[in-house]
Amino acid sequence: MLSAAARPGRRPPRVFVVVWLAGALTVGSAVALYTPAVVALFALTMLGLVAVRPVDVPAGLYGAYGAALLVAAWSNPLELYESIWWWDLAVHAVTPGIVAVVLLLVLVRRDVLPAPSTAPTRRRVGSVLLVTGLGTALAVLWELTEWAGHSFVADSINVGYVDTMGDLAVGGLGAVVAGVLVTRSRTLARRRTRARSGSR
Repeated sequence: MLSAAARPGRRPPRVFVVVWLAGALTVGSAVALYTPAVVALFALTMLGLVAVRPVDVPAGLYGAYGAALLVAAWSNPLELYESIWWWDLAVHAVTPGIVAVVLLLVLVRRDVLPAPSTAPTRRRVGSVLLVTGLGTALAVLWELTEWAGHSFVADSINVGYVDTMGDLAVGGLGAVVAGVLVTRSRTLARRRTRARSGSR
C-alpha cells in the first residue's frame, strides 16, 4: 500500500508513513478495545488517510490533514466532545476546511479543476468560493453521518438542532478561512503546473 502511493522509484515522505502507521494503529486499537461502531469510524478514517497519495499534496499539508482526521476520530471514544465544551466546535471548524483543501488539490492533480489562483481578484474569489463550497458540503455530510449513526447505530451519538447548526456554522467559517489561505499560497497555486511538468 505504501509503495503504491509513492512516485515510482521513490519512498513516500516520512510524514505520510507516520500518519499511515498512526491510522493503522488506530484501527488495531479500535478492534481490541472498542465497539463495532468505533471500529467502523476508524476504518473510515484510515480510508481517508490512504486515499491521498504523496504526489497529490505537499507533505506538510498532508500532516495537518492526517492530524485533523485522527483527532476528530479519537475525540469520539475518548469523549472529548462531551467533556470539553468548546472541543466539538473547534474540531468542526478545522477539519472540513483542511479536508476541502486536500480534496481540491487532489482534483487539481487529476485535472478535474484548475489550480487555485493568486492572480486576479475575481479568480481568487472563485477559489475561495470553491473551497468554501467543498468544506460546507463536507460539514453537511458529517452531520448527516452523525444523524445516521444516532438513528441506526448508537443513540449515544450526540445530535440536536443547536449542535448541528453550530457545527455547520463553524464548519463553513473554517472553510472560508481555508479558501483564503489557499489563494494566498503561491506554492499551492503552482501545484498543477508542477504536476503537469513532472508527468511529462
